[in-house]
Amino acid sequence: MKKTAKTSTKVADAAEKSVGTALAQSKAAIYLALMNIPEGKVIAYGQLAKLAGLPGNARLAGKVLSGLPNNTELPWHRVINSQGKISLPEGSPGHAEQKRRLEAEGVVVKNNKISLRIYGYNN
Repeated sequence: MKKTAKTSTKVADAAEKSVGTALAQSKAAIYLALMNIPEGKVIAYGQLAKLAGLPGNARLAGKVLSGLPNNTELPWHRVINSQGKISLPEGSPGHAEQKRRLEAEGVVVKNNKISLRIYGYNN
């Protein structure tokens, strides 16, 4: 088959569409997994990705969560880093909000750390 600019464009469009579809499916899987984290429990980004069927994609989980709208009802605040800490910068409004929401659910934040042994979600 002879390559033409038109053929190359079609291939590029198909590839872009499949990447877009894959990303949309990954987002949906992460959202569904997040909805299953019970009140008073926390999960690390990598664990969330694994629960969503995307093992090894902790950064993707973080990127998806960082893109949530401000008025989301998804429990984004239940996701912390693997060291048991809130990933948002300490002193930032987001950090304060996440800490407030976790504490309202009974999660103890001591020295800016959360015990994964006590509060970690184990599905």
